[in-house]
Formats: sequence, structure tokens, C-alpha cells
Amino acid sequence: YLRKARRMNGLNLLIADSMRAVAVEATRDKIVTEEISSGILVRTNHYVFQELKSLNPDPLEYPSTFYRHERISMFLNEKFGRIRFQEMLSIASDHENGENCVCRHGFGTNKGKTVSMSIIVLEDSQMWSSLRNPCESLCLSRGKGR
Repeated sequence: YLRKARRMNGLNLLIADSMRAVAVEATRDKIVTEEISSGILVRTNHYVFQELKSLNPDPLEYPSTFYRHERISMFLNEKFGRIRFQEMLSIASDHENGENCVCRHGFGTNKGKTVSMSIIVLEDSQMWSSLRNPCESLCLSRGKGR
């Protein structure tokens, strides 16, 4: 499907079922994939595959995506084998690294803001989505929000 679909810009997808996961990095003209049957896949707003890395912004120009990728990877690798829904919510609402944090609020020199996120728990056949900053949604789900 992706090979036939017209694209105007790049995108990163993570596709999974209960047996395996696939990372898909697509440009307007190319698709690169990696399939794993165990481990962790993380993507933010830059390419990870070697053959597409030259398309990335310079880390000094756009550090947020690289900081977020490193922070998410570190967090999930530390919890490997014990990652539950709560851990995914925790990293989604993480504010470590200031303006380059996972849950961005558009402050400082980085005006980027997290506008949505989804967590899918295959084992429970459940999906949770937020159309705002994840930390604000967490407050709402606990009855403390606006």
C-alpha cells in the first residue's frame, strides 16, 4: 500500500502485531523498512536508517528530535521486559531536557509542541489517544484537569 501511495513528504511509521514490529521510514520517493521480532523500536522526527540520514536536519539546527529519540530509547531500554501502559504514559509526558523534552509545550527557542499521541496495547486490544499534551491528558484522566 505505501509503495503505491503518493507522498509529498517523509514520514516514520511503527507497525506492530503480537509477533513482530516493523519500522518504516518513507521519503517522497523511497521506503526503507526494518522488521524485528524482539526489542524496541523508537522514532521521532528524523530518519534513523543510514541510507536516509543525509536528509536529516543538522542536530545543532533541530536538536529536539535527537534529544527526544535518545531519551525515549534510554527510558524504554531500561524498562525492557517490564514495559506496561503506565510506562508508555510516563515517557509520553516526560519533561526531562527542558525545551527538547518528549512532552513539548512550545517554550524557549523551540516552538515545537506535542499536539497528539497514541498508545496501543496489543495484548489488551486497547488504544489510548490524546489530542493535547500527554501530561495534560494524564491530569484529565485522573480528574484533575480543566
